Amino acid sequence: MVVAVLVGVFYVAGGWYFSGRIQSGGLHLDVSTGVPAYDLTVVAVTPTSVTLSAPGDVPTAFTQPSAYSLMWDGGSAHVGPVDVASDAAEVTRPLTDVVGTPLTVGTKVALERDWYLQDPKASLGLDFSTVSVESPLGGMPAWYVPASGTTWAVMVHGKGGLRREFLRTIPLVHGAGMPALVITYRNDLGNPQDPVPQFGYGATEWPDLQAAVDYATSHGAQKVLLYADSMGASVTAAYLQHSDHVPAVTGIVMDAPMLSFSAAVDLGASRTSIPVVGLPVPDSLTWTAKQIAGKQYGIDWTALDYAADSSWVTVPVLVVHGDADPTAPLATSQRLASANPDRVTLV
Repeated sequence: MVVAVLVGVFYVAGGWYFSGRIQSGGLHLDVSTGVPAYDLTVVAVTPTSVTLSAPGDVPTAFTQPSAYSLMWDGGSAHVGPVDVASDAAEVTRPLTDVVGTPLTVGTKVALERDWYLQDPKASLGLDFSTVSVESPLGGMPAWYVPASGTTWAVMVHGKGGLRREFLRTIPLVHGAGMPALVITYRNDLGNPQDPVPQFGYGATEWPDLQAAVDYATSHGAQKVLLYADSMGASVTAAYLQHSDHVPAVTGIVMDAPMLSFSAAVDLGASRTSIPVVGLPVPDSLTWTAKQIAGKQYGIDWTALDYAADSSWVTVPVLVVHGDADPTAPLATSQRLASANPDRVTLV
């Protein structure tokens, strides 16, 4: 009897705790999105390299073998993969493209995954205009980059993302003759918030994408290619499921798509330990936490699994996904491709 009570307490308390983690990590709106966290310090700098130190809570990107933008108050640069890592708290990276105020020892800086930090004109030399897409919640700003064709690329960023994440790929669609409409949607920095102030993984955001597609077709688009990153894939799939304004969509590109919020929570839980005891989180506790979170925060886990119900796949889809993705499980993209072998190409 005592054992049963203790087990029950463990699951209720643990499920309640981890349901809070689901809310804070997956649903909570981060009002600091787009505001750099200057949490690194320059300890040495030359014309071609910079050595950075990190506080005790080292950012994930700090030692990653990737290239990043480096930002500080009044300036920016590009840094290459880690050159020298003397310990976990100090790294040296190649330094290029310094602009703005000089980078000096003691400067507080931030690593930023977006390579381009401005707009299509300043970053790429491409003419553009900022237009307003009228969604059910009001005007949502979008970049419009003109091109010669009549197939538009409507580009949908991921959770908490910014339009500038597509500055890497705008040259590709522009080079193919496709005008680009790089949209924002509810809960983005500066945009209207959803009446329920949390990320909806497509369930609430899809009308904003519908409004963007309507904007494109009313301004000359004869066909539409949807290009979605991460949670933008959830928004795209929900739009295709629920909207009757989809005939113009003739193709989809998805980069590291978030196709199942439930599977993403499972992946995160598999990389998490139980506080104090340090043991792995059992699947049964993750399930309990998801049931509690579903009741607390109004999550319909089944409806947010776009890989399980892929009836929205009616046009060719190209999915690009890495097997080291720590957030969106590759398995969901594999499920989508297996269920739709004639329409989905997975790279």
